[in-house]
Amino acid sequence: MLKLGSAGLRLVIFVSSFLMTCLVSTASARQVSSAEFNVASGLFDLDISCIQPDRSGYIFTGTEHGAFYFDGRVFRNLGAKQGLPDGGFVEEIFHDATGRLIFIFSNAVFVANKPLSVFVSPEDIVFQRVAVLPSSIIRNATTGFAMLRQKIIFSNGNGVVSLDVDTGGWRDVDLTVTGHEKIDADDIVHFFDANNSEQTLFISVKNGKLCWFDAGAMTGDDVSSTTPVKVSGKCAVPHDQDAQFVWSSASMAKDGSFWLRSSQKIAHIQRSGSTMDEFDLPAGSVSHKASHNVLSALPDGNLVVPGNNGFFYGLPGHWEWLDEASGVPAGSIVAVSPDGYGSLWLGLRGSGLLFIQGLNDWANWSRRDGLPDDEIWSVQPTMGPTWFASSGGLASYNIENGKLLPLTQYEYDAKLVGHCGTRRLFAIANDTTLVDVSDRGTRMLQLSGGRSWSATCDSNGTLWIAQARGLSKIDLTSALPVVTTVPGIGGAVLAASLSAPGDMWFIEHGALHHYVDGRNDIVLRSWPEANFEPRTVMAETDRSIWVGGSAGPLYHLHMDGNHVAQLDAIYPPTIVSNTVVALAKDKRGWLWVGTDQGVSVFNGRQWTGVTIEDGLIWNDIVQDAISVAPDGTLWFGTSHGASHLLHPERIFSRPALTLAIINARLGRQALAGDHPYGRDAVEIVFGTLNVADFGSVHFRYRMDGVDQGWVDTAERVARYPALPPGTHTFHVYAYNPVTHQDSSPIEITATMQAPWWQWMWVDLMAAAVLAVLVYGLVRLRIRQLLRREHELELVVAERTRAIKAAQEALVIQATMDGLTQTLNRGAIQDRLDRALRRETIGSDEGLTIGLLDVDHFKRINDLAGHLAGDEVLREFSARLRAHALSDEHLGRYGGEEFLILLEGSPDYTRSRLARLKTLATERAFQFNNEAMRVTCSIGVAHARAGDTWQSLVSRADASLYAAKQAGRDCIVDGERDPHSGTVTMRRARRRYRDLTG
Repeated sequence: MLKLGSAGLRLVIFVSSFLMTCLVSTASARQVSSAEFNVASGLFDLDISCIQPDRSGYIFTGTEHGAFYFDGRVFRNLGAKQGLPDGGFVEEIFHDATGRLIFIFSNAVFVANKPLSVFVSPEDIVFQRVAVLPSSIIRNATTGFAMLRQKIIFSNGNGVVSLDVDTGGWRDVDLTVTGHEKIDADDIVHFFDANNSEQTLFISVKNGKLCWFDAGAMTGDDVSSTTPVKVSGKCAVPHDQDAQFVWSSASMAKDGSFWLRSSQKIAHIQRSGSTMDEFDLPAGSVSHKASHNVLSALPDGNLVVPGNNGFFYGLPGHWEWLDEASGVPAGSIVAVSPDGYGSLWLGLRGSGLLFIQGLNDWANWSRRDGLPDDEIWSVQPTMGPTWFASSGGLASYNIENGKLLPLTQYEYDAKLVGHCGTRRLFAIANDTTLVDVSDRGTRMLQLSGGRSWSATCDSNGTLWIAQARGLSKIDLTSALPVVTTVPGIGGAVLAASLSAPGDMWFIEHGALHHYVDGRNDIVLRSWPEANFEPRTVMAETDRSIWVGGSAGPLYHLHMDGNHVAQLDAIYPPTIVSNTVVALAKDKRGWLWVGTDQGVSVFNGRQWTGVTIEDGLIWNDIVQDAISVAPDGTLWFGTSHGASHLLHPERIFSRPALTLAIINARLGRQALAGDHPYGRDAVEIVFGTLNVADFGSVHFRYRMDGVDQGWVDTAERVARYPALPPGTHTFHVYAYNPVTHQDSSPIEITATMQAPWWQWMWVDLMAAAVLAVLVYGLVRLRIRQLLRREHELELVVAERTRAIKAAQEALVIQATMDGLTQTLNRGAIQDRLDRALRRETIGSDEGLTIGLLDVDHFKRINDLAGHLAGDEVLREFSARLRAHALSDEHLGRYGGEEFLILLEGSPDYTRSRLARLKTLATERAFQFNNEAMRVTCSIGVAHARAGDTWQSLVSRADASLYAAKQAGRDCIVDGERDPHSGTVTMRRARRRYRDLTG
C-alpha cells in the first residue's frame, strides 16, 4: 500500500512525463479483411480486364485468356463446353434486360441462351455468337462499348452503330443533344455506361465535355433495320473548358445519381439534371493509362477510386487511402465492382482478383499500422482519443478518415486500460503499477496484490482491481489515494464486475463470490460442468450474472439475493466456442461474447457470430478485451491487433445465404429430367455464392429413395454410385453455424426408368415362354418317371434292407459307449427312467441302482498313461458285462463311473452288487506286461415313491461319495445306513442341479 504526498506526486508526474514519448504525427491506414484469388484459386490467367456480378449472385471476370466465374470457393473457366472460345481477350461483360450474359471478345459478341438462377448455373448455359466484329470496330475498340436497351453501342470510326443482341442486326445510331446538336463521330473520345445498367449511355467528347443519353430517350429501335436508331441526351461542360481530359467510367449511386471519373476529375450528376459537380481527384489516384481510370459507387454511399498501388475510399473531401500497408497488394487496379453481398472485388493487372469484406463495417489496426504491439490487451475509446494497452506500451490515438494519428505513448507493458467517469483514465502497467491520467495530470501508484487481471470503476470514483492475491480498491477522487486490500479475500481473483457502486461480483478459486457492505459470500462453489473454469464475469443492474470460461458453456445466473434462482447454460454452436474470455453489453442491450474463435452476439431474441470472415482482424479475443465506445461502436482486442466494428446494428441484417447448384450430372448428362436405366454415377456440386461465408458454411442434403436421412457436410459435393429405378428428389440447403443463417432449400428431381427386363410386356412374354417350357418339361419328366418307376421299385427293396441294417447299427451306435461297449449315459438314463415309470414301489421286486466308480483312476492315468486308463475301463466293463444277468442293465455314466440297474429286494440287490464288485476287481489288470491292482467304490440307492431318475441318481451319488470318504473299495447303501450320506447332502443337491440344469 502506497501513500503519496504532494512532493511524491510531483516526482511521479515528472517520472511519467519522462517515460511518455510524444510521437511523430504520422497517420497510418487501417487493415482491411481481404482474400486474393489467383492461379491457386482457378484463375490461370491473372490479367483481369473486367468484373461483372450477376443478378443470381455469381461473379464473372474477363481476362486476356477467356472468361471465368466464381462458384463460391474457386473460379471456373468458361470455354468450348459453353460455346465460348478457348481463350481470347474478354473486353467487357454485360447483362441484357432478361438477365442473359453477354461477352464481348476482341473480335466477336456472344450471348447466353438463358439467364442464370439457383437452378441454372454457368455450367448449364450455352452461348451463341451473334456477331463477328468488323475490323472497323476492332480498330476503334479503345473508344469503348456501352449497353443501351438490348443494344451494344460501338464506334466504327465513321459513326456510331448498335448491335441488337436478340437478332444480331446492325443499325446506325444518331446521337443528338439539347438544341438538336448532333454528336459527330470525330468528337467522340470514349463510350461507357454505369455499372452495365443498360439505362444510360455516357460519351466523353473532346475538350472534356460529357454527354449522357437515357434509354427512355431512344426511338426508332423497333422499325426497319435501315432506319437509324435515334437517341437524345444532355451535355455538360467542365469548368475548365480548355481541359483535355477524358471521362472514362461511371457508376450509379444508390439514389440513382451518377458518379463519373476522368483522368483528372470526379463528377457527380443527377439523372434528371443538366449540370455536374466537379471535384479534383485525390492526390495519387491519377493513373498513367486512361483505360484504368475506373471508379465504383458502393451500396454504403461511398466511392472506390483506384490510384497507383492502392485505392481511395470515401467521398470528395473525406478520402481514406488504402494500400499495401492495409492489405491491398501493390499493382494497377483495372476493374472495380461491388457484389450483391456488401463486399468489394478489385481486378489487378497481372495479379488476379482481390476480395474485400466489411470495408464500411470494420476498421482493423495492428503493429504495422502504428500500434505498439499486435497483442492488444485492452482498448478504451473516449470522446476524444482511443487508448490501447499492449505488451508494447500504452498509447493513445486520434482516428480520422480511417487513419491512425498517434498522440502519446507510455513505454511499458500495459495490460489494462479503462475510464473512471468522463474525465479520468486509468491503466495497469507492468502488472503492478496503476497509472491514473486526468485533467490534473498523471500519477502512478504501486499495487501490492500481484498480477492484475481486471479492473473496473464505479460511479463514485472507486477503482476495483482483481489481482493474483486478492481484490484491491482505490478512491481515485482523493488527492492522496490509498490502495487498500479487501479483507478476507486472499486468493487469485481472475475477474470482477460491479452491479452497483460497491456491489461486487468476482471469481476466486473457481467460485463465484458476492461482496457488498464488507461481507463476502460464496454464491456458487461448483458448476454443472465439472471441468468448467470460470475466467470472466459480467454483472447487470438487474442482478443477473453472466459467467464465461473454458471447457464449458456460457452461464447466465438469475439471482434472488445470494441465491441462484435460475441457471441457464448456452453451449456451442449457439455461441462460437466453449472458451469465453470477454463479456460486454452495448447501449442497445446486446450481449457481446468474446471467445478464442470469434465473437457471439445476442440481441435478446437471437444469436449470431462474428469472425475473420466478416472482417474481424483475428478470432482470438484477448481476456476482457471488448469495449463499447461512446458512439455505440465496438472495439475488440485480439492477439493479432484491434478491430473496430463501425456499424454493429448491421450484424443481424446480413445478406441471406445464396445457395446454388453449380453442377448436377448423371454421367455426362444433366441430372434433372427422365433418364433411361443405367449405372452412371451421380455428382451434384453445390455451394453458396457469399464469398465471406465460404469457410464456415455447412450443408445438409438428402436424396429421396437413396439416403436414409440428412447428410451433414462441409464439402460441396454429393456423389452416388448410381440411382435405382424410380423418381428421386435431391434436397439441399446451406446453414452457417456461426451466424445461425439458413438458406432457402433447393430441389432437383430426376426419374430413372426401369431396366427393359422389368417392363410389363417383357414380363408377359417371359411368362408365356416359361409356361410353354414348363409344360414341355413336365411331359418329358412324366415319361422319365414312369420309366424309372420300375427301376426304383427294385432299388427301394434293396435299399430298404440296407436301411434296416444301418438303422440297427445306428441304434447300437447311439446307445452304446464306444470304449466300454456298455450303454452310454443317455441310454442308461432312459432305461432308468422307463424302469421307474413302470415300477410298483413297495413290492418285493423293487428297483435298485448302483453307481460304481473306479478308485484312484486319475492316478492310473497320471502314472501309467491314458492308454492304460482306457484299458482298465475296457477290462472293468467287460468283467461286469460277463457276469451281469439278463435283467441287469449296465451303462457308462461318465468318465470312470458306471451305473447298473438291478431288480429285486434291497438285500438281494446289495448281495448282487457285492458279487459283481468282487468278480470285477479280484484279479489284477494287465497293461504292457505289468499288473495293476484296481478297486472300485459303489454307492447304492433304492427307488421310492415319486422318485425321478435324477433324484435316485442323486442319492446313489451321495452314497458313492460316502464310500469314497470311507476309504474307497467298499459299498455304501444310503437306505441301510441313513447317516452315511449326511455329509454329502450339499454335494448331492449340487449334483442334482447339474443333472436337471
